[in-house]
Amino acid sequence: MRTEETNDGRPTAETEPFRPAPEQEYGEASAVNGAAPDGPVAGEDSPAAPASAPTPPNPAQPTIIIQQPAARPTNGMGTAGFVLALLALVFSWVPVAGWILWLLGLIFSCIGVTRQPKGLAIAGLVISCAALVLLVILLLGVLGVLFATRLS
Repeated sequence: MRTEETNDGRPTAETEPFRPAPEQEYGEASAVNGAAPDGPVAGEDSPAAPASAPTPPNPAQPTIIIQQPAARPTNGMGTAGFVLALLALVFSWVPVAGWILWLLGLIFSCIGVTRQPKGLAIAGLVISCAALVLLVILLLGVLGVLFATRLS
């Protein structure tokens, strides 16, 4: 290995291999790569040494950058409207529960359409329309049976 010296006789940083600092007690100044510490040591009256170039990071330890994925937005009202519309479709044969679930599903789905993402809210609106058709058919069937039995 070729050694070059600066004007004051110290070897340059390019020719001197990196050596970790030796173990030291708390409060003691240490030399980095064999050079004198920057600034005077406690108790010395020597002038400050010129600032040396910052040491490069250790190439043996790679820098790890972790990126968190962006949080996906949710639409709670649209999801609630979808679930209530499904329940209205399933329980449409129950006289009062089917109408209440249908109305709540329709309201929550309409609110959910105004927010992002709109997928479940639109599905809730479609299912609410299907549930309404089924509820009206069931209501007309029940009313038809009642009027038929009264007239006979």
